[in-house]
Amino acid sequence: MALSGSLKEFDLADIFQLIGQQKKTGRLVLVDGKRQGYAVFKDGFIVAAGSDDENLISLLVNYLVSIKQQPYTKISEFLTFCKGSIRHFAEILVKIQYLKEDELLAIAETGIEDLACALFAWTKGEYRFDAQQNVDSFQIWSVSFSPDAITMEAMRRIDEWQRMGEHITDDAVFVAADPQMAAALPAESSDFGINDAPQYILSLLDGKVCVQELCTDTFLSTYRINEILNDFLANGTIVRAGEEYLANIRPVERSGPRKDDNERIRLSALSTLATIIAAAVMVVLGSLVLPRLAFFGANISLNYRNAALDISQARENMAIGRIGYEIMNGEQATDIQALRNSDLLSEKSIKALVAARKLNKAIDAMK
Repeated sequence: MALSGSLKEFDLADIFQLIGQQKKTGRLVLVDGKRQGYAVFKDGFIVAAGSDDENLISLLVNYLVSIKQQPYTKISEFLTFCKGSIRHFAEILVKIQYLKEDELLAIAETGIEDLACALFAWTKGEYRFDAQQNVDSFQIWSVSFSPDAITMEAMRRIDEWQRMGEHITDDAVFVAADPQMAAALPAESSDFGINDAPQYILSLLDGKVCVQELCTDTFLSTYRINEILNDFLANGTIVRAGEEYLANIRPVERSGPRKDDNERIRLSALSTLATIIAAAVMVVLGSLVLPRLAFFGANISLNYRNAALDISQARENMAIGRIGYEIMNGEQATDIQALRNSDLLSEKSIKALVAARKLNKAIDAMK
């Protein structure tokens, strides 16, 4: 069998089996129009998988943003810094304590299995295998799966998909059957751990979020989310949010306001009017007395905060750069120049660090 061709001629199970038997190392690419999927093999074992729609990096980023409450802009900088290497990205996240080792391992193991099994939904398109000598940049630690294990699990999931599809669609919206159960869940996403996936999904079911949004915005794979929703439906934990359910939770409308309601409305209006008048007087007085003082004070404060922020950001970038330098070169950077030469520290950060050093020297001289 050639390692390129059409999925209509050879299904994915046969291709996986061949690569596994020959203990090949490289990247299997699937193409169907504009869609693309892949599986990475090392000595015949699957070490990574994904597609344009879903991959391990997207699952990690969603976990960092939604559960760990880390800023997306900073995560994006890490990704750019790692130049697409999932291994370097993972190592940095652990070293700077954005992720614990057990969290990373759990996401990698479930994510790679889910993503590899999802490829078996492809029934048409072209495939090709690109042999590579080294695929370490795709692998997180020693996480790997045998092609036979993935094939067997994928066959089981295909049957499950068909049954789940009868009740769960991309546009379906669900809510907790018992409002008290939903109210008892943590209010903040950061209160959930890596092993609290079912409770986390249940907390998001507010009658507005559809299944497609859950699949896009959470750290779980599409299959895992559908599996959780299916279990919830089976045991009565959730119900579909339809017009009948929404009608039951709407407040009862009265034909008109009662007499005491009219009195409360009148008093509330008078109170609001008095508050507005008082606020207007304070605004006028403030605009006459304090404008220049406020202007100069605000500018001084803003400049100070911006400078402090630049220095703080530069120090963080330097710390990340040192980690990256050690990962790529196997040794620690001796100075800032080494980080600059390796494109691991920007000129803006270097200028901020130099300014901070000069400021510290000036303060020391005044003591």
